[in-house]
Amino acid sequence: MYQIDVTIEGNTELSFSRHLPGGKKDGETFDQYEQRVWKDKMYVKDGNVALSAVAVKKALESTATVLSESIPSKRGQKFNKLFKIATIPTASVFKTNVPVDKVTSVRLSCDAQGKPNTGKVDRIFPVVAPGWQATISFVVVDEHITPERFVGYTNKCGLINGIGRWRPERGGLNGRFKVLKHKVKQMS
Repeated sequence: MYQIDVTIEGNTELSFSRHLPGGKKDGETFDQYEQRVWKDKMYVKDGNVALSAVAVKKALESTATVLSESIPSKRGQKFNKLFKIATIPTASVFKTNVPVDKVTSVRLSCDAQGKPNTGKVDRIFPVVAPGWQATISFVVVDEHITPERFVGYTNKCGLINGIGRWRPERGGLNGRFKVLKHKVKQMS
């Protein structure tokens, strides 16, 4: 068992579309609502943009599923199940190096209900410029996921899955990243 801290750097824009509870205020138009809440669509920690640990974990799990690599010495078993049960984020969000006041926005015409043919509405999403960085931290509890394999899967995750709104996993271009460095701490 070990803890691994992996510093990643975005080589494309990062954008968010976190679901917000509630809705419009009385008399508020949809456009006024979007202008009021667009910054709330991203996670924030200590005044900086943050990545959802659940989103990062799910991206890693999806990468393991896409790669479909077998576990050596475990006949027929794949790494995707191990990434699901044996990797534990050490926090609920991972802070980036980007202050919230450096975030811009983009206005897009989107399907009203998130499904085709439901009409179009303008929505506003937060956008972080390429070069963003974050250190993601996980505890890994199975020896088959070596630190080298975890780093390799994280790097591949940044290429084929990404994170955030309009990421490669969903046919988009945002949220791609690469691994800059990592640190491993053995645990008992």
